[in-house]
Amino acid sequence: MSSRRTLSPQDYKVGWICALSTELAASEAMLDEVHNPVAQDSIDHNSYTLGRICGHNVVMMCLPAGGTGTVSAARAATRMANSFRSLRFGLMVGIGGGVPSEEKDIRLGDVVVSSPNAKSGGVLQYDFGKTVQEGRFVQTGTLDKPPEVLRAALSRLQAKHMIQDPGFLQYLADMAANHAKMKAGFAHPGADKDILYDGLYNHPEGPGHGTCIGCDPARRVQRAPRGSTDPVIHLGLIASGNQVMRDGATRDRLRREMGMDCFEMEAAGLMDGFPCLVIRGICDYADSHKNKGWQPYAAATAAAYAKELLYTVSRDAVTEAPVAPGTTSDPVAPETTSEPRFCPETKSDSDTESNGELESDPETESDRDTGSHGKVKKEANLPQVCLVCEQRCESLPALYRHLRASGHGSQHNRLKREAVKGQAKRESSSATNCRECGKEFRDRAALFDHARGAKHDQLYIVSAAGKGDLEEVRRRLIGGADIDARDEQTSTALHRAAENGHMHVVRFLLDQGADRIAERYPGHTPLDEAVLRGDLALVKVFFERGTGTGTNKRTDPNSVAYAAQTGNVEVAKLLLSQGANIDATRKINIKGLMIPADATPLYCAVDAGHENLVQFLLDRGAHQGRTEHGWYPLCLAAERGSVAVVKLLLERGMDNEAEFVKVLGYAFESLRERTAHLGHLFLDRGLPVEGAENDGDPLRHAASIGSPTLIRLLFRRGAKLRDKRFPGDVMGGYKPNCASSSSDATTATELIDHFRSRGAI
Repeated sequence: MSSRRTLSPQDYKVGWICALSTELAASEAMLDEVHNPVAQDSIDHNSYTLGRICGHNVVMMCLPAGGTGTVSAARAATRMANSFRSLRFGLMVGIGGGVPSEEKDIRLGDVVVSSPNAKSGGVLQYDFGKTVQEGRFVQTGTLDKPPEVLRAALSRLQAKHMIQDPGFLQYLADMAANHAKMKAGFAHPGADKDILYDGLYNHPEGPGHGTCIGCDPARRVQRAPRGSTDPVIHLGLIASGNQVMRDGATRDRLRREMGMDCFEMEAAGLMDGFPCLVIRGICDYADSHKNKGWQPYAAATAAAYAKELLYTVSRDAVTEAPVAPGTTSDPVAPETTSEPRFCPETKSDSDTESNGELESDPETESDRDTGSHGKVKKEANLPQVCLVCEQRCESLPALYRHLRASGHGSQHNRLKREAVKGQAKRESSSATNCRECGKEFRDRAALFDHARGAKHDQLYIVSAAGKGDLEEVRRRLIGGADIDARDEQTSTALHRAAENGHMHVVRFLLDQGADRIAERYPGHTPLDEAVLRGDLALVKVFFERGTGTGTNKRTDPNSVAYAAQTGNVEVAKLLLSQGANIDATRKINIKGLMIPADATPLYCAVDAGHENLVQFLLDRGAHQGRTEHGWYPLCLAAERGSVAVVKLLLERGMDNEAEFVKVLGYAFESLRERTAHLGHLFLDRGLPVEGAENDGDPLRHAASIGSPTLIRLLFRRGAKLRDKRFPGDVMGGYKPNCASSSSDATTATELIDHFRSRGAI
C-alpha cells in the first residue's frame, strides 16, 4: 500500500458498513490505500477506516460491539451520512445465514447479493409484518431497491463471470499473501466441514454442543460434490430482522412463503433511508447447527466480491449518482426538528442561539428591526397544553449555511431575509410587554416543564409504544431517542407497550436491548404489566426474546403475586418454571387493591377468590404463613366467606400443627354472622371449643359480634359457661350486657335467651 494521505470528508463517495469486527478485518484487507482520519460531526460517535478501493474513496465502519440489529445499523448509517455528506451509496458487507433449496444450491462460503424482484427491493424485514389465519406471515410495506448505479454494475459483473474467472478470487489470494496472519484464519475450512442437516433436525444439547460431533449422520442432506471450493455468487432476496435465525423449520417455512436466500440482522435498517447494496458471505445455514468456524472465510468472500463490484463501477458513474438522502441535511433528524407536535404538559424550547452570520448582513438589519415590537399573544390554557413547534435546525447560522450550500441561487437573499424576519418575530414575543409576561410567569412558572425540546422528544417514544406505533418507535430510536426514557409516570416504552398488549412493539424493544427490569415503581417491571393483563403469549415473549440489562434476573417479587391476583394459572406456571419464588412477598400494593404490600401469591389468590389458583399454589408447596404485618391467608378466606377456599386451606394445613391450631383460632375470630356458616369447618379441623381465658375464646368472640349462629354451634359442640373463667367486670365477658350491645334488638333477645338457658343470667 502507498503512504497515507489526508483527504476532505467531501472526497468520500462510498460508504462500507460492517456489523462485526471479523467483517471489518476482511474489508480492511481489501483496501488498496489507507487514508488518515478526518474530522467528524460532533454527534457522530462512529469509528471509521478511510481508504481507496479500485479508484473509489471509501468510508468503512463497524457497528459498536453488541450493537447488531436494524436500528443500530440505521443509527450508525445516519451518523456516517452526517460526517461524510458526499456519499452516493453504501455497501453492507459481511456474513449471513444461507437458505439452501432445490432451486439454489447455496453452500457455506458462497455469497448472496440483494437483488430486487417484482415484489421486493431485494431486502425484506421478515419480523415486521402481520400474522394471518393458520399462522401465515404477510409482509407489510416494502424497502427501497439498491441504487441504479449498483444494479447496473451487478448485471455487468454477472455477465463477466459467465465469460472469465471472477476477479474476487485473486483478491482473496492477495489478502492471504499481503496479510500473513490472515492466511490461515480466513482460509476455506474445507468442504468436509460444510454439512447441511434437514430442517426438522435440531442440534442436540449436552457435551460437545458447540460442534456437530454428536449430531446424527443419518439426518444429513446428501448433496452432489462441487468441482472446486470457489464461492458461487447468488443474486436474490435477503431477509433482515432483529433476531438471529437459528431454526431450520422456521427457515424453510419462510423460504416457501417469501423466497429468500439469506438471513441477516442489519440491512432492513438501512434500505429505507440510505441507498445500499447488501452482500453476505454464507457462514451457516440459519439453523440450530450454526457455529463460528466459517465466519472469517465468509466475511472474506463477501469483502472480495464487494471490491470486484466497485472495480466494475466507474468513478464518473459514482460522481454523477445522486447524493444519498440525508447527507446534506442538518445533523438533527428532520422529523424531530421541524414538525409541529401537540404535547400535553410540556413547554416548547424558545431559546435562540447565536446568529452572528445573519445579523452581519446589512440587507437584513431593517427586516430584523421591523418585527421587534410585536404583541405577545397569551394562550388561555398555555400552562396545561402547549404546541411544541421547534422551528430551527441546530441554530440559525446552521440554517443559513445550509441554505447557502443548497444551490437555491437567486432565492438565496429572499430566503435569508425571511429567516431574519422569522427570528425577529420570535424575539418580539419576549421583547415586548416583558413586565407583564414576567408577572404572569411568576404566577404560572410552577406549571411548566422547562426541559429542552430534545428532552420532549424522549417522551414520544414512550407515547408511540403505548399506541402500538412500531414505525414511530423505530424512527425515534434511529433519531437517537433513549430506549429507556421515562414519561411523567416513570413508565418506559416497554412498560407502555406491555401494558397495552402491543406484542410486536414489545418484541422489537426487547430485541433492541430495552431494560426488561426497569421499575415503574418499586418492584413493578414491564413483565408485570404483561402478567396483569393475563396475556400468556405476551409474558412468553419476555422469556423468549432479549433480556436487556436483566440477563441474570428472569422474574421479580411481584410477578407471581400479580398472576395470582388475576387468577391466571398458566401465567403462574410459566413464571414458576422460570425460577420465580412461590412465596415471594410483593414490594408494593397492587394498583387500587387494599391488600398488604408484603402479601404472598397465595394471599393474593385468596383475596381474589381464585379457587383454581389457590389449589395450584398449594399443590406447588406454597406456605400459609403470615405476612410481616400478621396477615394469614386462612383468616382472609374466613373473612371473605369462601367455603371452597377455606376447605382447601384447612385440608392442606401447616407443617407445625400446634401453630396451625392457633391460626384456626385467629381465623375463627375473622368470622361474622354473615360468614358464620364456616364455623363448623374450623371446629371439625381441630379448633378447641373452649379457648384460653380472656383471649382467643370462640364463645367470647361469638358473643362480641352478636352471632346467634356461632353461639348455637358452640353450645351444640359442648361449650360451657364457667364464671370463674371470666372475672370481674360483666361487660368484659359474654354476659347479656355484652350480647345486648348488638344494634339488632331481635338478635340481642335471642342471645340473652341462649345465655339464660345455660344459666349465665
